[in-house]
Order: sequence, then structure tokens, then C-alpha cells
Amino acid sequence: MSLKEPKPGYKFCPGGEYGCGKEKPLEEFGDNKNNKSGKQSYCNHCQNKYHAQYYARNKDKRLEYQKEYYEQNKDKRSEYNKEYYEQNKDKRLECIKEWSSRPALFRTYIQQLKGVEEVMQDRDGLLICFCKYCARPFSPTNGQAHKRIKSIIGTTWGQNNLYCSDECKAECPTFKTKWYSRDQKVGTSREVPASFRKMVLEDREWICENCGSTEPGLHVHHILGVVEYPMFAADMCNAKAVCKDCHDIIHSKPGCTYPEYQCAGRDPEFCEATTL
Repeated sequence: MSLKEPKPGYKFCPGGEYGCGKEKPLEEFGDNKNNKSGKQSYCNHCQNKYHAQYYARNKDKRLEYQKEYYEQNKDKRSEYNKEYYEQNKDKRLECIKEWSSRPALFRTYIQQLKGVEEVMQDRDGLLICFCKYCARPFSPTNGQAHKRIKSIIGTTWGQNNLYCSDECKAECPTFKTKWYSRDQKVGTSREVPASFRKMVLEDREWICENCGSTEPGLHVHHILGVVEYPMFAADMCNAKAVCKDCHDIIHSKPGCTYPEYQCAGRDPEFCEATTL
């Protein structure tokens, strides 16, 4: 250990077998009320290194002790845990709810989601995914990411796809399809291929081309109906990004209603006029 006095706000970590002998800021030393300085003698790095070496040397001994302790106190621990859970039931539920609503971190979920979902990391280290319905990039919560991973590994039913909003979830044709037969799902938008919807909404920057709304859950409307003009079904120039309200107005016009699904099949100029 150096004999010279450390600079203000600094402290020497002892040298020798367990210390580095370097002068470091007080922030790099743990708290210890028993020491005159109020800090641990060794810096955090040296403390962690020592504990890691100690645990490695005594791994088998520690495991044997833990196993013996758990066996001797099995009933006592079970009773304590049950009592603790009952006394803190509301608090635990509140903690779980708070954790589930927090934004998911990239480093926490990247290993489970890579190869299944298209993911990125933002500047704050948050996980960025793409909405299953509108393909808008967003940051899912811990609850959303956790449910999606459970579906991937097969420990829960359903797909639990990632959606940027409840509106997109309700409009997505694959959401709750297990509860409905094909083409019978209650909804307000005729099914559009996911890849085509993604291209259209990205091209229009997720903005309704009629009213300028940026609310989630945008629809893709075919100017020329796909029933009468299937050759234009995947034509970007034949598609518009519209909100639900505008889409309802378009399909409320005579000859362009949802049951008919014609949308200008008889008169292209008429349907173009109905798109406001």
C-alpha cells in the first residue's frame, strides 16, 4: 500500500495478493460503516475478483452445504414462503404489473427473439420490433416480449404476436383466428396480405391519405376492387392508406359496400370519386 496521502475524493486500494494498489475514486469502493472512511478497504473490482475466486475454490463445498440446509429446513422454508406470498400478494401483483408495463431491453430478449422477429436496438438500449399488422417500428413492453417468447418455445397457446397498439391488434386478420373460421372473423377491414400492407403503409409513412390521421390501425384500401380487377391486387398505385373511419365512408357508398366487395368493379371512375 502506498504511504502517500490520496487526493481528495480518492482512496488507495491495498496491494498484495487481493488488491491492486491503485488510487481510485471513492465511487469505486463499496460502503462500510465500520471503516473510518465509510468505504470498503478494497475497490469493487478487487472485491468481485476475490469473491469469484473464493466461490470457484469452494463450489462443491457450498453446493453440499446448500443442499443439506434445504433438506433440513424444507418444511420451514415452504411454510415461510407460503406465509410471505399471502402477506404480500397485492404487493407482488403490483410489482409484476409494473414490470410488465416497462419497455423491454434489447439485451434481455435478443437471444430468444432473433431469427423469429426482426429486431433492432435504439440509442437507449431498448428493444425495437415491428408491428405484426402495420409494420411500424415500436418498443414492446416486458409483458409483450415475455408472452411472445412463451409462444415461440411452446409453453402457451396462441402466437401472441407483437402489435404497436390495441387498434392494430383488433384489425389484424390473424388475431384470434383460432376463435373464428376463415373469412368469418369479426372486423372492419377486408384481409390484405401482410407483406403488401407493410409496403403500402411504409410508403405512405403510416398517414391516412384522406384525413391525415396518424392513429394506429390504418387500413389498406384498393381503389379498383380485387374481385373485378385481380391483376391490380398487388399494385402500389392501386392502394391507399386510410384510417378506419375513412375506410367506412368509402365502403358506405352504393355499389362499394363490404358485402359486395366490388369497389369500382363496375365503374372505376365512381369508386375513385368515393375515395374523397
